[in-house]
Amino acid sequence: MFKHLNDKTLAYIKLILVIVVLGSGFHVAKYLVKEVDASLVAFVRFFIASIILLCLSIKNKSLITKISNKQILLLILTGVMGVFLYNICFFTAETLIPGNDIVILMAFTPCITVILSRIFLRHKLPFTGYLGIIIALFGTILIIRLNAPVPQENKDLIIWDAIHKISSGQLLALAGAFLLAAYSIFNRALFESGLNTLTVTTYSNILGCILLFFTSLKCTHSYALLFTQPLSFWCGMLYLAVLGTAFGYVWYAEAIAKIGVGQTAVFLNGMPVIAVIVGVFIGKSITFGAALSGLIIILGVVITNYAVGKPHMQISQKC
Repeated sequence: MFKHLNDKTLAYIKLILVIVVLGSGFHVAKYLVKEVDASLVAFVRFFIASIILLCLSIKNKSLITKISNKQILLLILTGVMGVFLYNICFFTAETLIPGNDIVILMAFTPCITVILSRIFLRHKLPFTGYLGIIIALFGTILIIRLNAPVPQENKDLIIWDAIHKISSGQLLALAGAFLLAAYSIFNRALFESGLNTLTVTTYSNILGCILLFFTSLKCTHSYALLFTQPLSFWCGMLYLAVLGTAFGYVWYAEAIAKIGVGQTAVFLNGMPVIAVIVGVFIGKSITFGAALSGLIIILGVVITNYAVGKPHMQISQKC
């Protein structure tokens, strides 16, 4: 069906599918963590995905054993930050704040990606790029300050006195945005070092899965609950594991390899839109403040990525 399409066009199509799955996945994850402990949900998700990726790697003969020390370090960073820590932040945030708030805060990811690209990949950034980042940062701060005040009994959720209203859930969502951006940078560096996307995704997912397993041991009582969950729970789990992880991570990595870190990050702007649309269909509301903040963040990201994508920019791909 897609044989007549070139690699870049196919990468764009796959990336759009990934964004749709990840955007709707915020609500799926919210349902899953209501039934079972967040760390166990994360482990099961990546256990299923790792088995699928391992089978795909064996079939495609992508399990490379000759890996340099630099590649090993980058693979470890990718697995620890992009899989293990990111999912701890993501699923824990799902238990603390609304899914719409999480996806809006994570809309700041492309700007973080651009900043990290400037630092580690030596991508030049013009003045308009910095302006866009400042605008997006303003939108991020706005949603925190417009968020409902933390109840008196939950004072321990307040993290920064300077912002007054940032909760642990919001902080975890922002941490997730940083980790997803770092994952994109490490993926690009690994591709440029000679590893293919399936190899990178398989190794990083397996490492992340192992770390998530040890984290899930703290909730051994929840393992029994897995076998009592309804079909809807397992459909949601398979949706995240197969489409959102096994294929999603590979396709996302392919997009980074074929169309670049910055342009791939632009598509992350679609996640809040998808999440809000899906939320409306399942009866979730979004406040005016959250919607306004999201629009400001997306405006800042669009300005930033327009600056990054200018044809006259000289980009040095050193890592």
